[in-house]
Amino acid sequence: MKISNFFAERSLPFLLADDLMLVLKDAFPDSEILKDTNLTRKKIPTIITDIIHPQIKLNLYEKMKDSIFTLILDESTDNSNILQLTIVINILIKRLIHQILHFSHQRITRIKC
Repeated sequence: MKISNFFAERSLPFLLADDLMLVLKDAFPDSEILKDTNLTRKKIPTIITDIIHPQIKLNLYEKMKDSIFTLILDESTDNSNILQLTIVINILIKRLIHQILHFSHQRITRIKC
């Protein structure tokens, strides 16, 4: 899970996972942990989506529940029908402002009448 988190925090391409595991297993051939680790480019997104993301969401909800926060939403659609949503959350915790950004892109289909 730490390797998946490493990829997520640094926005690394998941394609690196296969090669990274080969390098780690080659660099540490005696490691019993690495012998049993099978982390691939297809497995990392699943770990991030199913395990890491829900925990981050829960932590964010807990922080927002008892804090002062602002929520900024901006939506626009470009010429190629890509919906772009930007979410900015500013949370005041112990006199410090923490800023969380989220960007979402989605292709939409419009029906002309």
